[in-house]
Amino acid sequence: MKKIKYLVVNGCSFSEGACMYTNLKEIQDKKYENRFSKKLSEKLNCEEINISQSGGSNDRIFRTTFDWIQSNKEKVKDTLFVVGLTAINRVDLYSKHDNRYIPAQPFYSGESIKLIAKYLNCSMDEAWSWINFKLDYTYDEKEVSKKVERDCILLNNYVNGNIIFFNALDKVDIFIDELDFLTFGQLILMPLNRFQLAIHPIEMLPYQSHV
Repeated sequence: MKKIKYLVVNGCSFSEGACMYTNLKEIQDKKYENRFSKKLSEKLNCEEINISQSGGSNDRIFRTTFDWIQSNKEKVKDTLFVVGLTAINRVDLYSKHDNRYIPAQPFYSGESIKLIAKYLNCSMDEAWSWINFKLDYTYDEKEVSKKVERDCILLNNYVNGNIIFFNALDKVDIFIDELDFLTFGQLILMPLNRFQLAIHPIEMLPYQSHV
């Protein structure tokens, strides 16, 4: 294996390290030193570059990874990329009102619609109208999964295969034979709130044992 100088990790909260602990203070105090990108960069003796964002979508992952590559072309040949794919029902919306991208996860949930209306500066009725139109006429999860697979293949080819993918959430089931996909040997159930459960890789050792 050639010498890696940079480790670029992108994904949602699971890659950012925000879901490693149930206590907010522990998250703030420990995530940067204990998230897998830090452990892996230490193992590879390279610089950690984590551009993940909690609540981010797959579209955001591909968009911001591409942006990083375009801004750091001289580093790409010495970079290993690791991408944690997230829920396919999250979207990456551009707000002309705020001049920035906003996450919505999943885009048809009540809380996301409130944020969409707020950051797009539109009414709840307008947001609901858009959501209902999208769900009724243009949204199909199988087709979204196919798009994610295409984006994985394109990104893999763009960085000459120096990339590892993994499914960050238990409900994400994307796997492409010709690409390098990472699997975890040990998972734990971690309560995010009283309404949902998530499966998250255990804090430290499983990351190293499957690299």
